[in-house]
Amino acid sequence: MTTIISINDLKKVEEISNMVHNNKEVVYITKDEQRDMVIMSYETFQKQVQSYMNLLCDKLEISHQQYLNGKSKDAFEVLKKIKDDYNL
Repeated sequence: MTTIISINDLKKVEEISNMVHNNKEVVYITKDEQRDMVIMSYETFQKQVQSYMNLLCDKLEISHQQYLNGKSKDAFEVLKKIKDDYNL
């Protein structure tokens, strides 16, 4: 469940701490009814970082294998083609 609270509720530190630790989710803080900040437990943060690092390593391994198999392309040529295709 997504929890959204107003910036005015940041005074309730203990309650917010319990929310992020018990729910193991992020809490979105709004300011003027717009999302402004995110609060999460350190454990949740570490899990997200680890997940992103695993994804990055997987993608790098795929890229490395493609390079070793001669399936890579010159980055400057690819960027030039994208610019030309989209009139950038």
